[in-house]
Amino acid sequence: MSERPYWEGKEYSFVCHKTCEYFPCHKTKDPDNFNCLFCYCPLYALGDACGGNFRFTEKGVKDCTNCLLPHVRKNYGYVTGKYSEIMEVAGKNRKENRELIRKTAEELKTLTEESLTEESAESRKACLEKIRELAERLVAASGADACGK
Repeated sequence: MSERPYWEGKEYSFVCHKTCEYFPCHKTKDPDNFNCLFCYCPLYALGDACGGNFRFTEKGVKDCTNCLLPHVRKNYGYVTGKYSEIMEVAGKNRKENRELIRKTAEELKTLTEESLTEESAESRKACLEKIRELAERLVAASGADACGK
């Protein structure tokens, strides 16, 4: 007789939200065992290393329409077992964003100094346009909305 996983049979490892207007969000033959706990799949960030049944569209967007991996009751352990990989991806993204922000800030400083010394209105306008583009890049890298929303 094999030992059961620590989470098996625990209430926190399974939620079936049948009153949700999107239930079930994926086609299933077993709606009673459809796990809604990972409604927004944490494995999505792992790209092609998630282990699920996905495809990439022509535009390069990951399409998980045919994936039931996070929605099967017995896969709770698989999904939570991938958290360390998800944290690695998040850490890498933070590091890349910090580097992008640092480089962009340096470019902004240089352009600002140049725009103050430019004599022609056309050159100043070009510098200001580049500053606007760099500022938008900073906002995107920070995950913030330009309007503060």
